[in-house]
Amino acid sequence: MNEATTATNTLQWAKLKFDPSEPSTTNPEWQAQHSTVVVFSDAQEHRVYFNPGPLSELQRGDTVLCEYRRGKWRMARNQPPELMQLLGQRTPAPPPLETPATPTAQAKQPTSRDVADIVGIFQELKAALPEAQETTIRAFSSTLFMQRCKDELPF
Repeated sequence: MNEATTATNTLQWAKLKFDPSEPSTTNPEWQAQHSTVVVFSDAQEHRVYFNPGPLSELQRGDTVLCEYRRGKWRMARNQPPELMQLLGQRTPAPPPLETPATPTAQAKQPTSRDVADIVGIFQELKAALPEAQETTIRAFSSTLFMQRCKDELPF
C-alpha cells in the first residue's frame, strides 16, 4: 500500500472492515452521511464518514483511498477510476415497473363524515394523553383513522 504526502494532506489506501451504514445524522441541519471503519496497512482502524453517492455501493473488503484532512481521516475526494467503475457495475438497476392486472382504485375523496371521524379521534386522544404534544396526537389520529378505514374496506 502506498502513502502520498502533500504539504497539508496525507493520502493512504485502506480496506473497509464493514459495509457502510445507511446514511444518518444526529442533527437535522446536517446532511445524512454513511459511516464505516477502514483498516490501514499498519492495522490502524479509523471511522470515516462520507456523503451518499457513488461510494454508497462500497462493500466490506473494498480498498479505498483515504485522506488525512483537518485532523481527521476522510474518504479521498478523488477515488481511482477502477474503483468507480466497479461501484458503477454494482449499482442495482431500478426494478421494472409493474403493470397491475386490475385497474387501480381511485383515491377516495374525504367526506364530512371522515373529517368528523378524524376530529373525534383527535379529541379522544387529546383527552386520554394530556401530556402529549399536539403534533404527536395529530400523527396518531391520522394513523388510527387510516387503520379504521382499512379495516372497513370490503374484500
